[in-house]
Amino acid sequence: MITFGWELELIVHLQEGEPAGLELQAKKLRELALSLKYQAPDLPVAAQCSHNQLSTCCICEDAPPEFRSFCLRVFTPAEPMFEPGGNSENLYFHVKKESLCVPEDQHGNRLAHGFEITSPILDNEELKSGLPQTEKIVSAIRNSHLSISAHVRCGLHIHVGVKNGMTLNVAKKAATLVMMLEQPLFTTFSSVSRSEIPAWFSHIGKKCYFATKASRECCSITRENTSRQLLEHLPILPSQLQPAEWNDSNPNKWYLALNYIWLTDNMWRLSTGLLTDGGAKASLALCTRTKRGKPAYENDVSNRNGTGGLNGSPSTIEFRYPPTSFDIEFIKCWAEISCKVVEIATRDTSAFSKVAADLLQELQRDEKESALPMWARILNVLDLGHQIDFWKQQLERFEAGEIIRFLDSDGFVLPDY
Repeated sequence: MITFGWELELIVHLQEGEPAGLELQAKKLRELALSLKYQAPDLPVAAQCSHNQLSTCCICEDAPPEFRSFCLRVFTPAEPMFEPGGNSENLYFHVKKESLCVPEDQHGNRLAHGFEITSPILDNEELKSGLPQTEKIVSAIRNSHLSISAHVRCGLHIHVGVKNGMTLNVAKKAATLVMMLEQPLFTTFSSVSRSEIPAWFSHIGKKCYFATKASRECCSITRENTSRQLLEHLPILPSQLQPAEWNDSNPNKWYLALNYIWLTDNMWRLSTGLLTDGGAKASLALCTRTKRGKPAYENDVSNRNGTGGLNGSPSTIEFRYPPTSFDIEFIKCWAEISCKVVEIATRDTSAFSKVAADLLQELQRDEKESALPMWARILNVLDLGHQIDFWKQQLERFEAGEIIRFLDSDGFVLPDY
């Protein structure tokens, strides 16, 4: 079973007469959390505090002691209110600070503050029923009394996990699918405007460490030096691939990067190999966590040649491609796509290979042979053909310059009434 969650970035502006700078950042965070609490009263809402456990701030100073935990103030309690292991934010729609590009005055003082709302861990039932909780939160944002805006650098991030725990094999298969789909599907569904900003959009097929290593080395690939597991899951060699946009017109480099993914011997090395050369997250990331749910580090791998304490952990695959959104259909479609990629990655070798082969056939098909564009054919292979009509409309909006829906001409969120 698949689990997932999302992160939605937005900007809250100061009101006329409020002092510019960082002074009111905590106040605006509190106001955003209260807005969610009052407009979605049946959902669990909490906010981030950034101080030691003995202190208070304007976010938590009026909270009863039982509504406070380390770095967390509860506004509407979940059941249970806190997680014994200390990952209580995963129970809530959680409001926290986020470093975003915001307007400033002539002295460089901020006129707005960046925030991120993260969902609790959600499951298949939430996805199948059309994200009803998410829809309430999006409606609460749009109908807030606050001045909220967004721009193309603000992101919607989807985290996908496996109920029984992420494994190295599942993560490799998910990365393989992304290497195939990144250009024709994820870039197309994120807009040209967002995909052309390197700091916020980095293809793993071009920018991750595995890809840059492949560019530097460019050694020839043979059946003998190719990962046995790779050949089992995608039984093809680069000589059988045509140069095309999806493989950056360089099948050998693309395949070599994929081979490095499959030769990786533990989840920590896979996660760092998917980072850029500068150590930043690319648009796909493997977020490693220990089995207690804490961020994982290299020493959490128990031995050099094994998956150690990270195999079977609540680590997640993070899809960082799309711009932020206040359109529930856009969020729903991206959640479905992200979850579908990981769900396919959980299938056994033969079932996975069948989907990979079908995708490869569509990627190599002559466009003139089909009435449907490549992205639509890929959706059909993924059993997501019901999304085609939505994406036809959305791509028209992208073409017209409407990258984020339901914003006014100044970039502020419009109410839904």
